[in-house]
Amino acid sequence: MLGLRTMADRFVEQAVALLCDKRYLDAVRTCHRGLLTRPEHVGGRLVLATALLALGRHDEVRIEMLDLLVAE
Repeated sequence: MLGLRTMADRFVEQAVALLCDKRYLDAVRTCHRGLLTRPEHVGGRLVLATALLALGRHDEVRIEMLDLLVAE
């Protein structure tokens, strides 16, 4: 389980770095790949929503946030 947690943290860290570089589409792709293995990862979904928001993809942000609420 520790290995999965470490991988999850890495994909979020990488996506945040991409956000800081304003590479929003790359951040979205990184989050999508990471969330394939850890769909319940809240931080990953939040970073994904942030990248989508920066790209103006508001409907997708809404879907991600609703998925988080349903998962809780």
